[in-house]
Amino acid sequence: MSLFARLKAMIHRDRLDRDLDQELRSHLEMRAADNVAAGMAPTEARYDAQRRFGNTTLMKEDTRATDIIGWLDTAACDLRYALRTLRRSPGFTVIAILTLALGIGANTTIFSVINAVLLRPLPYPNAKQLVRVEERHEGWTATGISYANFLDLKNNSQSLSDVSAMRWWTANIADGGEPESVQSALVSAEYFSALGIQPFLGRVFTAEEDQSGKDNVILIAHGLWQRRYGSNPQAVGRKIKVNDELRTIVGVMPPGFREPFHCEIWAPLVANGELATNRRSHLLFSVARLKPGISLNQANAEMQLVSNRIQAQNSGIDPGFTFSAADFQERSAAPLRTPLLVLFCAAGCVLLIACTNLASLLLARGAARNKEFAIRVSLGAPRSRLVRQLLTESLLLGGLGGAVGFILAFWCLALVKEPPLNELVGYAGVSLDMRVLLFSVGVSLVTGILCGLVPAFHSARGSTITAAQLHGRATAGIRNVRLRSFFVVSEVALAFVLLVGAGLLIHSFGAILRQPLGFNPDNVLTMQLFLSEARYPSDSPQAKQYLHRVLEKLESVRGVQSVGMIDALPLTGGASTDIEIVGRPIPDPNNEPEVDIRIVSPGFFRTLEIPLRAGRWFTERDTSEAPRVMIINETMARQFWPNENPIGRRVTMKDWGPPLTGEIIGIAADVRLDSPAAPIAPALYWPYPQFLNPFSSIIVRLDPQARLVLPDIKSAIWSVDKEQSIASIQTFDDILADTLTTRRINMSILATLAALALLLASLGIYGVLANSVAQRTQEIGVRLALGARPGQVLAPVVGQGFRLTMIGLALGFAVALAVSRLLTGLLFGIKATDPLTFLAVAALLTLVSLAACYIPARRATRVDPIVALRYE
Repeated sequence: MSLFARLKAMIHRDRLDRDLDQELRSHLEMRAADNVAAGMAPTEARYDAQRRFGNTTLMKEDTRATDIIGWLDTAACDLRYALRTLRRSPGFTVIAILTLALGIGANTTIFSVINAVLLRPLPYPNAKQLVRVEERHEGWTATGISYANFLDLKNNSQSLSDVSAMRWWTANIADGGEPESVQSALVSAEYFSALGIQPFLGRVFTAEEDQSGKDNVILIAHGLWQRRYGSNPQAVGRKIKVNDELRTIVGVMPPGFREPFHCEIWAPLVANGELATNRRSHLLFSVARLKPGISLNQANAEMQLVSNRIQAQNSGIDPGFTFSAADFQERSAAPLRTPLLVLFCAAGCVLLIACTNLASLLLARGAARNKEFAIRVSLGAPRSRLVRQLLTESLLLGGLGGAVGFILAFWCLALVKEPPLNELVGYAGVSLDMRVLLFSVGVSLVTGILCGLVPAFHSARGSTITAAQLHGRATAGIRNVRLRSFFVVSEVALAFVLLVGAGLLIHSFGAILRQPLGFNPDNVLTMQLFLSEARYPSDSPQAKQYLHRVLEKLESVRGVQSVGMIDALPLTGGASTDIEIVGRPIPDPNNEPEVDIRIVSPGFFRTLEIPLRAGRWFTERDTSEAPRVMIINETMARQFWPNENPIGRRVTMKDWGPPLTGEIIGIAADVRLDSPAAPIAPALYWPYPQFLNPFSSIIVRLDPQARLVLPDIKSAIWSVDKEQSIASIQTFDDILADTLTTRRINMSILATLAALALLLASLGIYGVLANSVAQRTQEIGVRLALGARPGQVLAPVVGQGFRLTMIGLALGFAVALAVSRLLTGLLFGIKATDPLTFLAVAALLTLVSLAACYIPARRATRVDPIVALRYE
């Protein structure tokens, strides 16, 4: 039986089914009435009629099953025909599949990151119960919590369980090999139970090990266990020297355990000295679990009561603070949410451009198959049959494009697992899971339908001509060109929006790079030292002597021009403190002034070539026995003493142990201590002999002609202490690149998507004009035969493409003005409506479009009139 005969039979059966339904309903009513008349109860009578009716329904279902089998058979025929048709046009098929693969692959890649960071639950048991506990102050963003407040919350909270805390730590490992410094953390005993993690080997910490004297144990990461101890199970129980203290390895964490900070060693958090009573140093990162049946709002309400109680018992110590609990996943993913959504929207625009390009190709292909469609219509095929056939072809292309796009996404995700992208997604663990697969399949199906629906209906409508009218192609061609022109305008508009977004990020990135740093980063090498508390107790003479000897040794290394030291390198951020200006009342006790604080050596300013604006630098005479002194930056001088000379004024630092008061002896030029994109904040510098920090970064200015200086620098440091580890050896160019990683990646991805959009838009313009030239071949041949000059033939073709480009630019300009504001939070130094960027993008898109117009226009001028007159 032919396809058309099967279709007619199915329609006939549907009509019979409708008639049968009406007849059976009448039969049901009559049978029920007869049963009641025979003495049956109404309910029983109805049931008996329905039972007889059901037997007839089974026959109907058999008929419908046959219809379904017939429909599937027809669909299989459509699929086989679509495969044969695409195989006969390999060029078109390859271009269509690659066009869709680029769009679907880009969307699948970015969605896989969104899935890992925003959608997939964190890799912890009952991750929805995890919350991050923070402190909030009036006018501040969320901060860490102090140890004393942590203890109060832990002991008084009824809505939270496993209230835990951690703080950064650096572990210097010395166990016979080369000293190594690894990222570490001090954690309370509840930390791993809060995360719900069990060790791979051994055990986690006990509550007793949070006490001083019992904390000589550590846990190590699976990677460190493999790298340094050769995956030896006997490593558990081994004693190693960590920060000059013997500690026992009690456990190895499981492979793939990715906590928020990528630590490799964990040690118990012990409240030594004044830490247990400190309420102003917000050093701790806190994680807890909601108890069963407790909501986040209930937990926050209870923590507000705890905060009020702490405030009442410790009036004036840390005014204006309150606890706050936030969903752990949402809080961790917050910095990435906006960039990821922006990139996802950009990838969606690329997919839309790919869809319009493919739809345009399908329109041109439909016009070329006009004779085929006319013959099928003349043989009795309805329009719906043609639409289904064409949709089958577009769905097949969508499926093939989706399969290739999924492979492209798999390759792209290999990049996400490499630095620095893997650091951005944190512990999420990006992979192609079932949700990503379903997304890719769904996008492929929707893309196939979107690409094929309009061309299918358009071709089916145009197929009503008869075989005798097949030479009248002009009308159908005009409709095709108009619709394809609409697609081109849409592509240009979308490409303009993406190019504007990429241009704004590029312009913003350039503005950051042009920011003055306040120091000379050229030929400067940096490295980090961490002084262990056991060998060099905080603020002890031994620690100061060690650093003094290291600086002296480095000064004598050949190729070293000068040496300095700071606790936190410029551009990387660091500590801050509330201050009080002696002799000046605090305007608002709940909003004390805050400044950055850095601890430096006298050679720091000279090494980085930071200018002195007033007063003097630190000298060797500024020892721990001398009066306390400080240097402030220009911003602090302008903000707190706008019309005065701050030299000689006294300032009290309030947040680091007992309040420390020092005299201002100098004003240094502003230096970007935080990110290059952050505004310069007020800052003060302490000399390291008067306020020592165990974290020290050495800064070495090298002779530009020096070679192989690093081994000599290491030897100089180890000559003072052979077990001192050296970490993070970098130049300032590396540091600047690290601080701008997120911005650079966002810019690069969006620029890549915009370039892809530009390419697809230019191909769309080229395709429309090439098709137009092909349809006008006879006309062009006649004009050339009559003596038309090439320029007269060239101008209309280029003009057609130029008009489409201008319409698309106007539409894109309006859309870009509306949506570019979404990038405001990602920009620096420019507005989202930056006119220079808009004009530059318009010029670029116009030039590329003109180039795409010129190729088919140039081809039109080379048409042979004799060949053109014979063209059909």
